[in-house]
Amino acid sequence: MFLFLPTLRSQPMMQNSLLWRISGKGLEKPSYLYGTIHLICPQDYVLRGQTIEAMNQCKRIAFEMNLMNKQEMTVAAQQFINPNPDNYKRWLGEKNYAEMRQFMEKIIKIPDTVWTKVRPVILSRRLLKQSMNCMETGAEQVVMGISRRDNDSRGYKHEITGLETTADREKIGLFLAGQDSIGAYNVLLFIRQWGEVRQKMQQFVNLYKTENIIGMQNLSEYISTPIAQTDTKQYKKQWSVVVDDRNRLWLPRIQKMMQDKPTFFAVGAGHLAGKEGLITLLRKQGYNVEPITKREQVLDFK
Repeated sequence: MFLFLPTLRSQPMMQNSLLWRISGKGLEKPSYLYGTIHLICPQDYVLRGQTIEAMNQCKRIAFEMNLMNKQEMTVAAQQFINPNPDNYKRWLGEKNYAEMRQFMEKIIKIPDTVWTKVRPVILSRRLLKQSMNCMETGAEQVVMGISRRDNDSRGYKHEITGLETTADREKIGLFLAGQDSIGAYNVLLFIRQWGEVRQKMQQFVNLYKTENIIGMQNLSEYISTPIAQTDTKQYKKQWSVVVDDRNRLWLPRIQKMMQDKPTFFAVGAGHLAGKEGLITLLRKQGYNVEPITKREQVLDFK
């Protein structure tokens, strides 16, 4: 389930900015780190002129995963298929399952012959999309569109790559099948807090629009367990897998890519701030990581 809970660790002071320049430590040209948001209404998303300029100074765009690798994307999609629709009844019990089915049919307008075909982690994401009341977009799609737009019909201006693979996700245990029973109960809690969830999602979008990366982390969407609401140890463990472990996985790959050619790294904004965030990790490696804070806005996507 996607919950919104305060982080349990102190935050280093950090300026409000989604765009950061990475230089120094022998880099011939700077690379850039950009915080994305995976779900946002088009009218709420604005891409600054400085961000487009930074993209145009780079030869490569690196997302969390390589969105151009059709084989990887197919494997990733298969990871979220629920092999047995009856699993939800087993995970939840008849009474809770009936409650979820009623909500999905009346509020989300999806019958159980459809939503039971996907694992709980995807069902949570589907509910988040529904809470937004719009035909949502994602920053990744906009970034891809800018690269294609700059090069017309000849494909993408930049080399497109990713920082992790489906094999990496399996290795660190990002979406373990054994957690599905907990995930199903999380979805049940999710629908019971539906009004609050919609409010929190709007708060998250507002923080993104003001480029408040610490605020976003403090109100961050992440996959959690019910016990995480009261169990600090469990919360930290889950956060480590979803954010910290992946940041540490990406760090040497980011360094290698920057040494090879200027790269525009577009990853979820929740990966930027914090003691184990990419900004801090890169600074510890000796790089200069500086915010680009000028608020010139040139493109919207209404």
